[in-house]
Amino acid sequence: MLLWVPEDAKQHMLPWLIQAQGTSSVTAGLAAEINQIVGLPKVFESSGDRSTLETKPRPFVFDEISAMRTGQRMQASGMSLQPGRKPKVFEGIEKNEKLRRIASSLEINVHSPPGQDTLAGLTSAISDLEKDCSVFAQDDRRLVLQKKDPVSPQHRDIFDENLYHPFPIPIPNRFADFMKLSKRQVEAEAAFASLSTTLSAQERGSIQSRLLDTAALVRDGIYSKATLEYKLWADRFRILFDEQRCLYLDPSVLAYDRRPYEILASKEEEFWPKIPMMLLEIDPLERNFASDITTKEQGSAIMRGLVKGLFFHRALSVWEALDHVAPGAGEDMYEAVPELRDPRLGGRLDPKDLKVYALSRALLEKLTVAYLEWPFRPSDFEMMQMGLVSPAAGLGMEGGKDEEEMDMIEEGEEKD
Repeated sequence: MLLWVPEDAKQHMLPWLIQAQGTSSVTAGLAAEINQIVGLPKVFESSGDRSTLETKPRPFVFDEISAMRTGQRMQASGMSLQPGRKPKVFEGIEKNEKLRRIASSLEINVHSPPGQDTLAGLTSAISDLEKDCSVFAQDDRRLVLQKKDPVSPQHRDIFDENLYHPFPIPIPNRFADFMKLSKRQVEAEAAFASLSTTLSAQERGSIQSRLLDTAALVRDGIYSKATLEYKLWADRFRILFDEQRCLYLDPSVLAYDRRPYEILASKEEEFWPKIPMMLLEIDPLERNFASDITTKEQGSAIMRGLVKGLFFHRALSVWEALDHVAPGAGEDMYEAVPELRDPRLGGRLDPKDLKVYALSRALLEKLTVAYLEWPFRPSDFEMMQMGLVSPAAGLGMEGGKDEEEMDMIEEGEEKD
């Protein structure tokens, strides 16, 4: 289906920041493949025009890498862009060797982490990680002192290449250490997930314990000084790493980053009246969230309620957000969906490291199915009280108990 909608709706349908993901975009992404065919190019097309965090929170290089990967998908499908309709960010990107080199250096390889395809290789990588994480966590100097540090030679490439421009980085060495250690941590977790089926229970327990310790050192080490300003920058660094990790997942977390073709650029004067529009291609997905105790419609309503409950707390970890939806849901859902700990699908070994806004579509689908089958799932009446489903969506979804509860609602409305 093709649909013209106002450009202003783009942030709700196809956000290009994981922080901007919300109930609307995530729910729509679970029900259909949505791609933009035509639309206005982004307001800021060059790095010279985009200079502040407020106007463009995502590094320019991420946009360019996203465009390069889209071009590769188009080339594999035999597609090309019409002359005059090619966005500036896409021009010349196919032959940009510098960008290819940068993309390779930023890549978080979760499918074949280098040198970690054997137990010996993984153990060696974890040992090195433990040493570096320990040094990182022990640096508890004040922020004002860390700001004065000159950029270390081993981090010079990050800043010479402007890899994260225009993201402001007041403590360059601390930032670079965090990003590199986080990358190594995720790759080690992915290697562990790949090798876990070949390991003994004792080996699995030992490696998992060591990786949880290094994850805590990286995560807590960035908050070495508990001042408000330090916490602000530490939170931003963690979000930026998640942005990088979600971009490199296959498929990427954002529908914008996994687009199969580049958007044809339009001009504002081509629309009358002057209401810029975008053309969307909407392809419904063959998904059925029904279980033995629900219909397809009821399953879809519960899915929307779960997504709404999670993304109301999008800055929390998935475990914490699930506990807000229903007490005890975090522990039970992690037991039912072990993939939440698998970096290859977008998970993280330590639940504290997986934020709601970074959930991949594959994990959300598995989480929805497990939630539908969870015997302690809140009833329709309880979900309506929390505002997670509408009364119309909840009618008769779970049989007798909810029918009685709906009678109570109707009696109350009659008295009013």
